Amino acid sequence: AYIEEIRDIGDGSVRDGVLDGIDQGYFHREIQDASYEYQKRVDAGKETVVGVNQYQIDEDTSPDLLKVDKGTQNRQLNRLAAVKGERDDSAVDAALDDLDAAIENDENVMPSIIDAVKAYATMGEIMAVFEDHYGAYQEAVGLA
Repeated sequence: AYIEEIRDIGDGSVRDGVLDGIDQGYFHREIQDASYEYQKRVDAGKETVVGVNQYQIDEDTSPDLLKVDKGTQNRQLNRLAAVKGERDDSAVDAALDDLDAAIENDENVMPSIIDAVKAYATMGEIMAVFEDHYGAYQEAVGLA
C-alpha cells in the first residue's frame, strides 16, 4: 500500500514517485509525522526508552564537551592566515577553476578536489564552487 501511495505521487512509477515525493516534501513530512507519533508514545509511557523514560540512573553521565579557548582559536586563525599568505593564489584559482569546469561538464570532480587541496584551497573555497552550481542546502520545514 505504501509503494502504491508513492507511485501515485508521480506518474505511476516508483522512481518518479520518489523523485516527486522528495520535491514535494512527502518523505520529510512522513518522517516528521512518525517522529511526532513516536515521541507522543514515549511521553505517555507507552514506548520504553531505556535511560530516558525508564531505568534512569541518578549520576551525571553528561559527556565533557570540547570547548575551544580563545588562545587556541587565535592560533588556528593565525595558522590559516599564514597558509593563505604563503600559498600560490594563482595555483589555487586555477585549481578552483578546474573544479568549476569539472562540475560544469559533469565530470568526476575528485581529481579536481585533490588538486585544489594540494594547492592549499580551503574547504570553504572548495564548497563555494559547489554552492555556485548547486546552491546551499536549505532544509524544507513543513508543518502538518
